[in-house]
Amino acid sequence: MKSHFACDRVLRDLFQTDHPSLLEILTGGVRVREFLNVEFPRVMEWRADLIALLEDDTIFHFEFQGQNDDEIAYRKGIYGLLIAQRHKRRVRQTVLYVGAAPIRMLSQLNTGDIQVAFRLIDIREFDAEQLLSSGEPGDLALAMLAKGGMEHLTEIAHRVSALSGKARVRVLTQLILLSGLRELSGRLRMELNNMGSIQIDIRDNEILREVWDEIWAEGTALGIAQGKAEGKAEGKAEGKAEGEAKGKTEGLRIALRVQLQAKFGAIPVWAECLLQDAPASQLETWLKQVLVADSMQAALAA
Repeated sequence: MKSHFACDRVLRDLFQTDHPSLLEILTGGVRVREFLNVEFPRVMEWRADLIALLEDDTIFHFEFQGQNDDEIAYRKGIYGLLIAQRHKRRVRQTVLYVGAAPIRMLSQLNTGDIQVAFRLIDIREFDAEQLLSSGEPGDLALAMLAKGGMEHLTEIAHRVSALSGKARVRVLTQLILLSGLRELSGRLRMELNNMGSIQIDIRDNEILREVWDEIWAEGTALGIAQGKAEGKAEGKAEGKAEGEAKGKTEGLRIALRVQLQAKFGAIPVWAECLLQDAPASQLETWLKQVLVADSMQAALAA
């Protein structure tokens, strides 16, 4: 399970819906004509982050990477061929690295007759001031991740406070979910407290609701599959049903552990004890709380 899939989901939605100025910079100044289907029906399940048809009739394949991955070039090669096969157009590929650690990945791969090359860009190659100057709400959360973003956190928070209605809540949600990539959750919360009380309801928030659905589905699917395998090994219907129930709970536990680590770092002993003893209903509650909590204690509050 990807430890940063919540952030990936937010970034996909941000670029596809808000059209930040950074998008056109990354495409080399060519405007997006439309975003295309990112799922590939194959025996192996593949799902790209973003695929867009540009005005020059080329396909732009855009991926977000929150941590270094030695396998990234192999995946880009596979994706590139699948996209070219489906759309019968030239494909341009870019990976935007948003992680905290220094970038260590390679942007090309030579396996002999098959060669892969793509653009690999660290978001810190862009200045926060450059993104803030665009005036686009979609650039505010990206500015936090860019070069100098931490130094401009107060300005970013003030600009968010100046937004109105749904735009304000939308950007605030993006900031909260992406702040974990820079371990800025605590500082961001302090800045946002100066903006007054802002209530974010997961049920009424499109981004949070879809992130929650993705976390729950991915975690429980993994756990249920493990549980079914255990039950099948026992050879009894009762064992299979019991294994599936245990698997669902374990899947929720796995998903929660991944989210806690991604947002707050190492899980202390007291929190691990809570996770081990909690029933499925409590784990589901905590999974929702972790999306908007500013500390591990708040995320695991009863």
